[in-house]
Amino acid sequence: NDMNFGEVITALQDGKVVRRSIWGDGICVIKQIDSDIKSDIVPKMQSLPNDAKDFVLASDTKTIHYRSQCLKLKRYADGGVVATNYVPDWLDIFANDWEVITQ
Repeated sequence: NDMNFGEVITALQDGKVVRRSIWGDGICVIKQIDSDIKSDIVPKMQSLPNDAKDFVLASDTKTIHYRSQCLKLKRYADGGVVATNYVPDWLDIFANDWEVITQ
């Protein structure tokens, strides 16, 4: 299953879940689905501080457009999953130990 980073990008665009084999079972990377968050949802968002909501709602469309974001997901022993922004470093980009995860 060893893949290069070009193949990883294609897999992410296809909705696959990927990881480097050195990370083990509890860590993976996903590409979020592009989405548009409408003005009626923005005030209800738990992930934004109030000042950020005000900033969005002061715009002409009052809409957030999420595009081309990737997340690193990590499972913990307590059963929880933490999601953080993922930006590959050079080690990840030039690695050939990437694989698609199938559950």
